[in-house]
Amino acid sequence: MVGDGVNDAPALSEADVGIAVSEGAAIAREIADVTITGDSLYAVLILRRLSRKLMERIRFNYRFIIGFNAALIALSVAGVLTPSASALLHNGSTVATGLRSMRDLLPESRSADPQAAWKNTLPAEGKKEQPAEVAVYTG
Repeated sequence: MVGDGVNDAPALSEADVGIAVSEGAAIAREIADVTITGDSLYAVLILRRLSRKLMERIRFNYRFIIGFNAALIALSVAGVLTPSASALLHNGSTVATGLRSMRDLLPESRSADPQAAWKNTLPAEGKKEQPAEVAVYTG
């Protein structure tokens, strides 16, 4: 639910995700889960794309860690790996996954215009994704 006024506050509080516009009523900003800066609703589209990419990253990390640790356990039970080697590989994979997760979900943008930023998030045919920018307060 996206809202900016007093009449939107009940719906914002009941929604799975309540999004308020920063120039809206104070009660709407207080109740909402996310407050977008500026007056453009293109930031909502960027937030949706950001949330999808974050969920993809979480799912990948979960599958990788479960698979890698299962392989380490199997190799250790089979006697191929010593306990110390298994522990070292486990800790190394945890650090590597954490470092990989620190990458940006959306490339940086040089544009202050949210509409231009949204257009830049759409991949061009046969090209890598373009930069995007969104400023968000979460509460």
